[in-house]
Amino acid sequence: MNSIILVVLSGIVFVSIAGDEVPICEPGSKEKLPHPRECQLYIDCASTTEVPWLPGAKTRECEYPLLFDERTRLCQDFRTVHCGSRSLKVNACDYYGNQCNGPNCRPCDFSYPSCEGRPDGRNAIEWKLNSPMYAVCDSGRFIEEGKCPADTSGAPLLFNPALRECDKMENVLG
Repeated sequence: MNSIILVVLSGIVFVSIAGDEVPICEPGSKEKLPHPRECQLYIDCASTTEVPWLPGAKTRECEYPLLFDERTRLCQDFRTVHCGSRSLKVNACDYYGNQCNGPNCRPCDFSYPSCEGRPDGRNAIEWKLNSPMYAVCDSGRFIEEGKCPADTSGAPLLFNPALRECDKMENVLG
């Protein structure tokens, strides 16, 4: 027999059935509630559809790299959200919506290169070496893909991984 326990945290009622805590949505509620375990997830009480790859019928996920803020009840910039005891996913490919969920999907790391263990700022993308492309990283997160401009004479610049900046082609290709 499963035991049912009601828990109140930050004014939100959770029901714990066999150790799995789920927020309770009041009937007709349009509230958005923090997911009890993962910081990028939230419970959308107004939702009537299930997303098959997300854990729970009303569970939704913030777009990477946003996190769900318990105070504002909105997806916010990761630099401003305090996750508390909720787990924090840093790599874009750990977000459920970025994982390969079908037969014809593109591997996540092609769209979101990993910045784990890399310094903030510009970094090389392994499969785009000797090109103008680079990854912009912040706090271990991929923020955007950048592209080196042409120089003043119109010659293309390439990303130099050793200098972590755009450079003349002859300096990069050696």
